[in-house]
Amino acid sequence: MTDRNVPRRVEIDQLRVILEESPVGVSILDPAGRQIFSNRRLAELFGVSHEELMARSCTFYLADTDDKLAIKEELERTGILRDRETAFRRPDGRVIWVLLNAQFSRWRTPTTSLN
Repeated sequence: MTDRNVPRRVEIDQLRVILEESPVGVSILDPAGRQIFSNRRLAELFGVSHEELMARSCTFYLADTDDKLAIKEELERTGILRDRETAFRRPDGRVIWVLLNAQFSRWRTPTTSLN
């Protein structure tokens, strides 16, 4: 690692800590909906281990399959989703309601979705 890469590496490490420590569930998805990153808070909300969460797309947990299509269409049309009340179903059957916010962004891959 060259000296000029050190500040960037520090920034990336700091961002990872901030996201991991966030009281809000956070995930970063690639264009196919696969998770690149999810914090432990999101795993807690869904009632699964972090490993189980990373093995599936967050859309797997949507309680209403119509929501998946509507969310995808909204993101494709506008590139952003703000304060959408969305129901997710945990593996134990419990439904949780969240305010879903998502935005297309460039990060490692050509387009990703930060949720």
